[in-house]
Amino acid sequence: MTEATDLNLADEKLGAAAKTPPSAAWRTSFVLLGLLLFALADFSLRLVYHPDQLSSPYRSWIYAAVADYPVSGPKPDIVILGSSLMVAAVNDGDATTLGQNIDATTHHRSITLERALACGEPTATKKKQNKAAPPVRTQSFAIGGQMASDAYAILRALFGQESSQESSLNDYKASIKKRFVKPKLIVWGIAPRDFLDATFLDPYSSTTVTYLDKISSNHDALGTRKPYFWHEIEHFCDLICYSYDQREHLLVVQKDLIYRLLADMGLVSRADLGTVKTPQELLRIARRELPEDNGINQWVVKPQTSPITQFEDNSKEYTARYKPYKEKLFNSQLDYLQKFLLLAKGLGIKVVLVNMPLTPDNMALIPEGRYGEYLSKVQALSSQSQARFIDLNRDRIFTRQYFNDPVHLNGYGSQRFFTMVGKMIGSCDNLGNNNGNSSQAH
Repeated sequence: MTEATDLNLADEKLGAAAKTPPSAAWRTSFVLLGLLLFALADFSLRLVYHPDQLSSPYRSWIYAAVADYPVSGPKPDIVILGSSLMVAAVNDGDATTLGQNIDATTHHRSITLERALACGEPTATKKKQNKAAPPVRTQSFAIGGQMASDAYAILRALFGQESSQESSLNDYKASIKKRFVKPKLIVWGIAPRDFLDATFLDPYSSTTVTYLDKISSNHDALGTRKPYFWHEIEHFCDLICYSYDQREHLLVVQKDLIYRLLADMGLVSRADLGTVKTPQELLRIARRELPEDNGINQWVVKPQTSPITQFEDNSKEYTARYKPYKEKLFNSQLDYLQKFLLLAKGLGIKVVLVNMPLTPDNMALIPEGRYGEYLSKVQALSSQSQARFIDLNRDRIFTRQYFNDPVHLNGYGSQRFFTMVGKMIGSCDNLGNNNGNSSQAH
C-alpha cells in the first residue's frame, strides 16, 4: 500500500511539472531568440557596413600619420622615420622655416628638407630655388618613442605588400597597396634610445604596432608574433562575430554622432570639434591613464626667432631610459633594424640612416661602452644591406646653441640638420634616379 502511494505521489509531481512550464524554460526561449536576433543583426552589419579600416576612435600619433598620407595625387618620394628627436626636427624646423605655428598633430612633412633638396637653403623662397629640379614631397612617420620594431612595422604594414607571400590580395589589402606607394628613399633618424629604452615593455604592445596589426595580414604587423592562447581566441571571435571585429570602428561612429549632437545643440562650435582645451594637469593624467588621443592644436610648435636662452633638462627621463641596460632588448631591436634594411632592399627602397645629434650631457648618461657598441653594430648592418649611414653626432657638429634640451634640436638646429641631410643625400635629380645602389658615408 505504501509503495503504491509513493508511486502515485511521484506521478502527480511529474504531471504537475509537465503541465506548468518552468520559468527557466521561459527564459531560455527568450535567450535563444535574442541570440538569433543578434546573429541576424551581425550578419546584416557584415553585408552593409564596410568602414575605412584605417579609421580609429583615438587620434594616436600613428593614426594621424597614416590618415594624413595622400589618398590620391602625387605620392611622397621620401618617408621620414624616427623618434621624438626627428619629430622635433620636422616640426621645429618647419615652424622656423615658414615663420608660423605648426600643429604637430596634423603636420607630417618636412618643408625644410624639401627646400634643401630643391638645391637651395631652407629659407630660400620658391623663386630662388632651382626650377629645373623636380619637386620632392616628403611624408613623416616619425613618432615620439619610436623603436626599431615600430619602424619595421610601418614599413612592412604600409609599404611591404609587394613582398606578401599570399597568392592574391583581398580588396582591402589591394587598396592599401594602391594608396601607400613605396617611396624612393627613407630617411631614418636613429639614436641609442631607439634600441635600449629600458622603459619599453613589448614590441607587440606599442601603440604603433597595435594600430598597424589590424591592417596587416593575420593581424601581425611585425610578422613575428608567436601563437598565444588568448590572442588566438580573440582572433577567432573576430572571425565569427563581425560586430566584435569592427568594435573600434563602431566607436568611431558613436564618437561622430556625439560630436554632431553637441554641435547641433549649440554646446560646442563645429570649429572646436576635435580640439583640446583641457588644462595641462588633466592632460597629464589622461595621457597616463587613457589611450593615446591627440587633439587639434594640442601640440603647437612656434617658430624660433632668437637664440634659445632657457635650456631644458630632461636628464632624469633619459637616465630611466638608458638604465638598466637590457641586452636582450638591445639585440632584439637590432634584429628589427636588420629586418627593416633587408625588406627595404628587397622592395628597392634606398635607406639613409642618420645618427641623430646629441649633447655631451645626454651622452654621459649612456652606460659605459654601450654607445660605441650601438654605433659599430648599426654601421655594420647598414654596410651589409648597402644602406647609407650619416653620422651627425660627431666632431661637435651641433653645439648646445642648436638644442632645446640635451636631445631635441631647436628651430635653428633643425634647419641646419635638414640642410646637411639634404646636401648629403644628393640633389633632386639624383633622388629621381633612386633605384641604384647607395654608398655608405660617414
